[in-house]
Amino acid sequence: MECRTHYSLREGIGRTARKLKSGGSVTIAFMGGSVTAGNGASDPEQTSYRARISQYLTDSFKQTAFRFIQAAVGGTDSVYGAYRLQSHVFRTCVPDLLFVEFAANDNGRRLPSVRAMEGIVRHARTMNPHMDICFIYTAKQSGYPYFLKMNKPHVNVCNHEEVAEHYRLPSVDKCSSAAAVHLRYEAVCSRSDLGRH
Repeated sequence: MECRTHYSLREGIGRTARKLKSGGSVTIAFMGGSVTAGNGASDPEQTSYRARISQYLTDSFKQTAFRFIQAAVGGTDSVYGAYRLQSHVFRTCVPDLLFVEFAANDNGRRLPSVRAMEGIVRHARTMNPHMDICFIYTAKQSGYPYFLKMNKPHVNVCNHEEVAEHYRLPSVDKCSSAAAVHLRYEAVCSRSDLGRH
């Protein structure tokens, strides 16, 4: 089945891209919940989105010395993420690129979610005004019924997109992609004789 990634480039990650091309050192931090930690992946250090991005960059930019910061705590939301940003990401260095993934764990309430995500962005940009930040939205099975019924992204994705749009941050939406694939699969199964004898 086809599964496309939906993304919004906005201002992109141009500063990090220039550093990658010029060589030297680049620090990338991954902050989020269980998906960022790799829960559910066959091997969190090999097959999680965090591990795959890290491996892709390492393979593609061999002249670059990478430092990857894994700042994931399973089951946590963006409010706790904003609280722990300093100690989990900035305690040893300030990254060039920060990936933030909390759409799977936020509780759907707009105000706390928007405030926390904005707090993360503002704190990060205080530490490094030139830091690139990218929001990642991952699939959560409990979000499928909402997508199927409303045919639009999960409410957490919409909340985070408010912040991404305001600060012109890029975002990658795997959540809606996965739900769309699920919807197409359900449609194919309902029109076929699959499972019938």
